[in-house]
Amino acid sequence: MKKLLGIVVLGLLSVSSLNFQSSKAGLLDIFKEPIEVCMDILVSEYDSSESYAARRCKGINKGELACMKRLMKDDRSPLSSLRRCKD
Repeated sequence: MKKLLGIVVLGLLSVSSLNFQSSKAGLLDIFKEPIEVCMDILVSEYDSSESYAARRCKGINKGELACMKRLMKDDRSPLSSLRRCKD
């Protein structure tokens, strides 16, 4: 019974991690503030510095972050999608 429960839990974690990876978020990003997620995206995918990412992501909210991720799925760059959503 314990083995079965362990297999189910691992299966759910692997499925949820695949879902988060396709949305440009990590497993623990649900616990982060939108500015942290935005900065992580800009630093990792746009190769910008931390200070530049902080300036660009300043004041972002959850709605703008969701908009940014949605536009990035359509092959827009992180910076252009951020500009489009913050206007």
